[in-house]
Amino acid sequence: MPTRDVYRSPVIDEAFERAVRLLIEKMDEWSSVVEAYFLLRRHEDEIGFPFTYNMVEEIVSTAHERVAGGRAALVAAAAKA
Repeated sequence: MPTRDVYRSPVIDEAFERAVRLLIEKMDEWSSVVEAYFLLRRHEDEIGFPFTYNMVEEIVSTAHERVAGGRAALVAAAAKA
């Protein structure tokens, strides 16, 4: 069971989304979960929640999925053009 599902609340959900957006924006500043963890720790005040390492694993996974989905959409759009 994903950690995020255990701790469901609007505050955590909003912070999770802010963390995903931050990781996507700063993709060139991290390449591992550990680096992402410390990046999120540095931006903890901005995000609004102190994520655990397990939660950061989920945030990293979500960020990778969204970036991959965005790339797939761009490729599909280019193929139609």
